[in-house]
Amino acid sequence: MAGIGSQIDKFASKAYKEIDGSFRKKVLAIWTDTVRGTPRITGTLRANWQIGINQQNNNKLKPGQVSGDVKSLKFSDTAIIFNNMEYADAVENGIPGTARVPRKMLANAIAAARLRNKLR
Repeated sequence: MAGIGSQIDKFASKAYKEIDGSFRKKVLAIWTDTVRGTPRITGTLRANWQIGINQQNNNKLKPGQVSGDVKSLKFSDTAIIFNNMEYADAVENGIPGTARVPRKMLANAIAAARLRNKLR
């Protein structure tokens, strides 16, 4: 018969796996909403939204390419959603003093995730 310490370890291990899985789902939902909210002209801006684990890289992707391994993302990690295209910031935040309206793809995705969490 397993001791109480062993049972606690099993419970803790299962709980951590569930927390990690929930965190990954939330990060992927924000990433997916960001990608879907990004204007698609050539597809390059939309294709370059990436998820970094504790850091971001300098990769520029072509439509259809995938970067990163989100399966290894844990709750204790920092998930960084980023886009390496030079014009991504101008599309996200607009260009001050011009008629370029901010799209706020990432900001809107984060706001939607917060709202979803409040409604549950």
